[in-house]
Amino acid sequence: MTSHSNGLDGSAVKRRTFILEERGGNRKTSISLEDSFYEAMRKIAQAQNRTIRSLVNEINRDRLARHEPNLSSAVRLFLLNHVQQEAKHHGQSNL
Repeated sequence: MTSHSNGLDGSAVKRRTFILEERGGNRKTSISLEDSFYEAMRKIAQAQNRTIRSLVNEINRDRLARHEPNLSSAVRLFLLNHVQQEAKHHGQSNL
């Protein structure tokens, strides 16, 4: 993983490599995520008792089903949706 710029929150943006499970075999890909997004994914995966890889594979399957081209954006949208659902669950519906 190498940093190549800083995110809006000042955290490093790193390229992270994942092996994606797809029909016809596995495919290696990489996405660029700020450290804060990666840390949020790690916490969600841990809370769900699963690996980050399985979480990324689920996000990728959903992304492909919706014909969305960008995995990094799909990850960020997944995280935003997760935060919104958590806020709603805790009675904070203004996010």
